[in-house]
Amino acid sequence: MIKNVIVAAACSFSLFAAIPAADAGTGGSPGVIRSAIRSNNADAIISALEQSEDIPCNSDCVSMVMDLLDHDDYRIRQVAAWWFARRPAQMKEIGELATAWLSMDDSVKARNGADILGTFGYAKYIDVLSAAAVKQSFTADARAAAVQALGNIANQRANGVVAQAMADGSPLVRLKAVNAWKNMLKQTEAAPVVALVKDADLQVRRAAVATVGTFRTSEARVDLEAALLGDADPAVRRNAAWALGRIGDKASRDALRTAMEDSSSLVRTTAKVAYNKTR
Repeated sequence: MIKNVIVAAACSFSLFAAIPAADAGTGGSPGVIRSAIRSNNADAIISALEQSEDIPCNSDCVSMVMDLLDHDDYRIRQVAAWWFARRPAQMKEIGELATAWLSMDDSVKARNGADILGTFGYAKYIDVLSAAAVKQSFTADARAAAVQALGNIANQRANGVVAQAMADGSPLVRLKAVNAWKNMLKQTEAAPVVALVKDADLQVRRAAVATVGTFRTSEARVDLEAALLGDADPAVRRNAAWALGRIGDKASRDALRTAMEDSSSLVRTTAKVAYNKTR
């Protein structure tokens, strides 16, 4: 059934807006795209599409690029979506197709649809992506893709669902949620991120500690001090020292002074700088 949807969408592209040849990407052509796809080399495919961003493209050419929207490699899916974003008429239909994929009970399609909509970056897609981000019947990869797409759109209207995703059972989804929160335009605080400073997953802790530091989240001070003095990972300890310096609370001086004797030179140096910022 999906194959029929794709074929139908491809066939509906009857007219293609021609861009003056002078504006075309250097060296781009349908033949270049075809050769790159046959090579199955990600770098070659990405380069071919970038070179061909503005070329006139018939239905066969469009179908080739449409197939890449389902590729296993995220980078290829992303560049294919970007290529369609250069073509407003086709982008509208691809957006509708991606939205349909997100409504299916197919996690791979949902993941790919989220990647497309996140690349397009329009706020009108927030609702469908928000539903996918918390749909537990989807795999963690699909939920994470939806959360990442919300971060790419960067509209604070998604704050609620991104905060909800921080409690997801998957570390990947939690990590994407922290990064999405940080990416929101005009974001001013990071209270929902504080709990993840103590997360069991290392990558989540690293990102959470850096994020609360970015926003100078004073509610995280006690947890940051605990991370600075007790986390096994030097990068977490270093991030915690930096974050405490950003917050600048004199109550953190004892922890920072202790950290100046840390086994990691990077932690020691960062703690010293942070200590001086609390004066």
